[in-house]
Amino acid sequence: GINTFTAQEVATHLTMLTHVIFRGVPPEEFLDKRFQQRKLSPHYHLLKEFVNRVQFIFISEVLRHKNLETRAQTIALLVRTAEVCLQLNNYDSAVVLVGVLCDSSVHRLKHSWAEVEQVLPRHWDAVQHAVGTA
Repeated sequence: GINTFTAQEVATHLTMLTHVIFRGVPPEEFLDKRFQQRKLSPHYHLLKEFVNRVQFIFISEVLRHKNLETRAQTIALLVRTAEVCLQLNNYDSAVVLVGVLCDSSVHRLKHSWAEVEQVLPRHWDAVQHAVGTA
């Protein structure tokens, strides 16, 4: 699972993958709201699908663990990964990770979040503040 990696490794790979896909989006796909139509902006929609897949994978990774401690470790890893993404100036992936952690299926895990707060006091609040969701 994801817990075999460090936050630095996850953030670095996420940054590289996002960069490759984002670079493939021609600027014209953003003009005149073309991104709203799939046939006029196929590359933009590939980026959007990538983001959706990443969110699904990370949410699934948190929820697949039945053990409170392992869930808390996974959530903490994602918080730390978001911090590293911000350090790497990868704001988009940090926002994606905040979206994952704010998803109702993850956010409702109050006991897991209590464990995270003990291990990483105020880190989650700082990440939320940095991306403008706090």
